[in-house]
Amino acid sequence: GLQIAPEDVWAEAITAEGTKRLQNMLDEMSDEQKRQVAKGLEGHVHEAWSGKEAQYANFVLQKVIVQLPPKDNEFVFREMLAHDVVTTAMNKYGCRILQRLIEHFVEVDTRKLIEPLLRDQEKLAGLMFDRFGNFVVQCVLEHGASEHRAIIGNVLLELIDEDFAEAIKHKNCSHVIQRAIFYCQEALQRALVERVEYVCAICHRWPPIKKSQYGSFVVTEAKSWRHKRGEVKQVPRKVLVAEHLPGSVLPGAAPTPPPSAPC
Repeated sequence: GLQIAPEDVWAEAITAEGTKRLQNMLDEMSDEQKRQVAKGLEGHVHEAWSGKEAQYANFVLQKVIVQLPPKDNEFVFREMLAHDVVTTAMNKYGCRILQRLIEHFVEVDTRKLIEPLLRDQEKLAGLMFDRFGNFVVQCVLEHGASEHRAIIGNVLLELIDEDFAEAIKHKNCSHVIQRAIFYCQEALQRALVERVEYVCAICHRWPPIKKSQYGSFVVTEAKSWRHKRGEVKQVPRKVLVAEHLPGSVLPGAAPTPPPSAPC
């Protein structure tokens, strides 16, 4: 049957067969039955993404977040906030739970998760390059507020030329740049496209960007952005940081050192 007592949920969620059964049951359960499953996960959220059982339990927790309204998942949000969000974002399973929360909770709540990720700009840059953290940053670009997108976009623009070139070619950060070009506000999109064009124009100093596996996708995204607006590639110019844009730094955040002078 579809009925399962809350006290039996965790034991089921942490095994290979049990997690499959629970996930299939959740697809068929009523909302009340799903709430019983959620009740059985309460107090186990940290284990569900960081413990040895996380490889199975994280799938059940994700499904509960997706299939129940936020009011029934407040315990997940609360237990996630009890730990360092940046560390969670760099965890194989923690990054998945954060993404589901950002996708399915309302903005007034998700700010509590997102702002700690953005407050330290050096750590934010680290997340962009991280194998798991980059997915959370991409999720913020898609589902976060405009000021969150502005912070991410400006952190990218503040990279010195050589670091920006490496970011374009990087397996993880290249995807963040693509998303930023797609989701940021118009002025920041333009600044990022111009920065990509500028760095490509001077990349004789480094291995070619256009021919790199991931850099080629960023270049294509920049070209697509121009094409959609009926524009042609401009004469490359140095773009430092979109300082004129509002909301580029969170209140109380430590300022980032100014970028180096143009080459």
